[in-house]
Amino acid sequence: MAISFRGSVKHVQTVCRISVPGSSRVSVENPPSNSLKDRKLVPESDPPSTKDVNLLYEFFDRSTKLVALTGAGISTECGIPDYRSPNGAYSTGFKPITHQQFIRSSRARRRYWARSYAGWRKFNEAKPSVAHTALSSLEKASRISFMITQNVDRLHHRAGSSPLELHGTVYVVSCVDCGFSFPRESFQEQLKSQNPKWAAAIDSLAYDSNSDKSFGMKQRPDGDIEIDEKFWEEDFHIPTCSKCNGVLKPDVRQYP
Repeated sequence: MAISFRGSVKHVQTVCRISVPGSSRVSVENPPSNSLKDRKLVPESDPPSTKDVNLLYEFFDRSTKLVALTGAGISTECGIPDYRSPNGAYSTGFKPITHQQFIRSSRARRRYWARSYAGWRKFNEAKPSVAHTALSSLEKASRISFMITQNVDRLHHRAGSSPLELHGTVYVVSCVDCGFSFPRESFQEQLKSQNPKWAAAIDSLAYDSNSDKSFGMKQRPDGDIEIDEKFWEEDFHIPTCSKCNGVLKPDVRQYP
């Protein structure tokens, strides 16, 4: 059996308790301080009813092998915008760069990496939500047998889970030519080294952690930030693979 966590719940209780047969009750208190349940990043949604919660509890109680599938909705509470909600990127007309565009166009790659560099700091500061922690606790209690996520943010990992990453992750950078891969933090340093003045200007800009914007620019899904093209069109340089001089991309996968 599978249970899917793909939507977003706007109203999150401060204490979430889950008890399972043969184990002590799991208590998750004090959700992360950057929970954005009352901000525009989180899609509008009615809170679950007591009946719904009880049905979910009963579902866990009578199930022996569960697979959990999570999507963007589980991370909106953490400050990471989604694509498909009424206020999401797709719904407001924004279209991310496709794999084909990234591979074929050096301009598209400059656009992607410049915007991603600028958005990385805030994206990387996101903390797991109560939902991430609850799922990890259910795994440890052997009530969830396997987890799959569509997300690339690794918030499940920070909560203690190791899900199958259906779309890969932005925390790894890989070469499209030879397959060499390495941590994103190392690539951030390479970008900074090749664009010192540009990076210094971005890194010096303070942002308001209580705002849905970073560096005064619109935040997009997966760490992307709106930046005027004049800031990356010509003078932004992208490192190439240290092994074969090939094209480097985030280790993410797109499906039709």
